[in-house]
Amino acid sequence: MESLRNQLGETQEALTERQKQLREVRVEFSEARKSWAAEKEALEHRASRAELSSAKFSRVAKFTTTPETPKDPPPQRNIEESPDMVTIPRSQMKQAEARYEEKKKQCSALEAQLARLRPMPTIGLSDDQIVARWNELRDRIRSLSVEYLSKTFAPAQIADKAKEEFALLSPHWKSYANEATLASYLFRALLWRYVLRYFDTFCRPWGRDISGKLAGMAERMSKLAPSAEYQDWRIRTANLIFKAYPIDQALINETTEKIGGATMLFMASANIADMKEELRTIVAAVAELSALFQRSQFEILMYDKPGGTLRHGFPFNEELMDMKVKLGKMEVVDLLVTPSLLKREDDYKVVVKAEVTC
Repeated sequence: MESLRNQLGETQEALTERQKQLREVRVEFSEARKSWAAEKEALEHRASRAELSSAKFSRVAKFTTTPETPKDPPPQRNIEESPDMVTIPRSQMKQAEARYEEKKKQCSALEAQLARLRPMPTIGLSDDQIVARWNELRDRIRSLSVEYLSKTFAPAQIADKAKEEFALLSPHWKSYANEATLASYLFRALLWRYVLRYFDTFCRPWGRDISGKLAGMAERMSKLAPSAEYQDWRIRTANLIFKAYPIDQALINETTEKIGGATMLFMASANIADMKEELRTIVAAVAELSALFQRSQFEILMYDKPGGTLRHGFPFNEELMDMKVKLGKMEVVDLLVTPSLLKREDDYKVVVKAEVTC
């Protein structure tokens, strides 16, 4: 009992200290914004007076031109001595602009700090549990490809659509088609390509209607808002959607049918019903895991780097990838078989490496 009291006391002290830090950051943030607003207002006021003086100067210059043959030329008025004239030296203008930019940076930094101190919604799973679920999904996709999609096939005899899909995965896809030990790698990459949209599109697990309304907004905010603010908004929004809507089962069925239609002709086993049942289980697991990732800092990467677009033709990176097969002499990725799992902290951290062939 005494131990529990001590733990409770320590927790209360930590909470009090965190609340104190939060109040201090809010005060600093408020003061910085007030200072920034005052600087901005003063600068705008001086700029306005300068524009007004410039206009007066133009009018005076227009109506005080010297006549062609004046008998008694009127004395020229020194415009600089006008009481309404405000002259701002260029150096002072640059200093004011520099202070303005510095205040903007301070405000952005304080906003990011405030966002980090706000308690984030919890997902109820530890990092180890999330990684375990990710590895389980990878194993199920690998097992399905090995059991049902590991036979060779003649590239010339397949439909043009299938050729186009394989070519997106690897420029040397025909080499995988002719090798029994490599065919499953090609189909494993194809399965991941079909489910990738669950992870790439914001709020995809909850259906097209919801993701269609929010994905565009998320893309714009990711470009306009500071990274910390955007991540805070993304996680909180996904958490609200998770509480309000169930995962879209119709989209799971549709995705299952699409993958089945693309792979049935290549099956090594005649038991189509069992494969479709296992395939639907995998797609359902993908939907649940992607809903979990969108409410956390976990992301998957099926490209050369975060923000990249290359699926092949880039150098092998040992920190990010695990080479399963080396087909050529050079260490250049030829087929991205399985995506990597990342966690966004101050920077991206590789939690589980991608599987590739070179």
